[in-house]
Amino acid sequence: MEKLNSLDCPLEGVTLIEAAAGTGKTYNILNIVMRLLVEKKYPIGSIAVLSFTNEAADELKNRLRRLIDGVLAAIDGLPSDDQAKAFADKYRSGGAEAIDNLRKILRTVQRDFDDARIATINGFCHRVLSENAFESGVSFNAELDTMPEMKLNVLFNDWKRRRLCCGKHSMIFSAVKVENIVKGLLKYTDDKSLKIVGGENDIEKTAESINECLNVIFAAADAEFFDTAAGCFISNRKVSKNLGKLKKLLQNGEINRELFEILEEYSPGKVLSATSKAHKKEIEALLEKEPFFSKCEEISVLMTALKPALCRNMLSEVAQDFNELKLRGNFITYRDQIERLKEALEEDGTFCDMLRKKFNAGVVDEFQDTDAQQYAVFKKLFCGDESSGRSCFFVGDPRQ
Repeated sequence: MEKLNSLDCPLEGVTLIEAAAGTGKTYNILNIVMRLLVEKKYPIGSIAVLSFTNEAADELKNRLRRLIDGVLAAIDGLPSDDQAKAFADKYRSGGAEAIDNLRKILRTVQRDFDDARIATINGFCHRVLSENAFESGVSFNAELDTMPEMKLNVLFNDWKRRRLCCGKHSMIFSAVKVENIVKGLLKYTDDKSLKIVGGENDIEKTAESINECLNVIFAAADAEFFDTAAGCFISNRKVSKNLGKLKKLLQNGEINRELFEILEEYSPGKVLSATSKAHKKEIEALLEKEPFFSKCEEISVLMTALKPALCRNMLSEVAQDFNELKLRGNFITYRDQIERLKEALEEDGTFCDMLRKKFNAGVVDEFQDTDAQQYAVFKKLFCGDESSGRSCFFVGDPRQ
């Protein structure tokens, strides 16, 4: 790793810059952009400078404009700040011709400054897609929904009613501690890169298996069973304390979260771990004799598997409903933009080549906050080895 000298570092190829807040990050980004304009003679509209927020993008644009004005002032001997003076001094050694060339380039940049592509990542993708609607397959009048959370919450509540409140297995589904988890996953509804592993894809099949275990438990847990269990567990307060609650729940036919939490405590492994050596043989005989305990174990395993399966089901069903809503309402989201641009670049070589010719360089700020989809777009558009002559700078803070 080398210390960065933004007034003298190589401009070709891909460069990763580690820069924390307060280390002169914006200062160095501006020097690099200025050198791309002056030394590579790239038009300002061919350099994409991307940040994560509108505030950061606006600051970069305003400071770049001031720096250009400052350098022009410095080469004419007028007052300017230290950064502008340092940049002007870099070219003074080339003599009057170099200074005249610098002035000419910066005057052109001033004239064309409205073409600057200094924006957020989402703003950049939106503009590229809008300007190339035919090639990207985006509807001309599709509205960009910047805050789809309200629509997603409505669809999530529909899913809750459908899965957790109504339906054949709603009592089982509602007993899984999943509501807060799936609500947190809503923002990933249209993220195709997210994979949730574990559990059967068919939640109805898993719930049916749980229901079959419950039927065995309800049939096995008669008065004789509870008398026998109470006698065996009399010396084990930890195991026996929930027998009364369990008996009441089963007698009332209640299927809820409390029932499943208590049943988990009566799986053979947990019962044995809470049993003293003096009573172990007696308890082992009871566990082997009564199917109740093995079914508690099965239910525990199935309920654990049901949690990721329900999360996956929520994402799948809400995503399907959301896609249908987007088609009916003719709107897209930020993530749709990224995904569509990525797909267009991967599937259409002509479109990709056209954009690569349009953008000679890319500078991506807050690189640590980008995701795999965004990086795939940057790689296609900006990256190349040194021999390609292309310039790409990724600037980020690995500590964030």
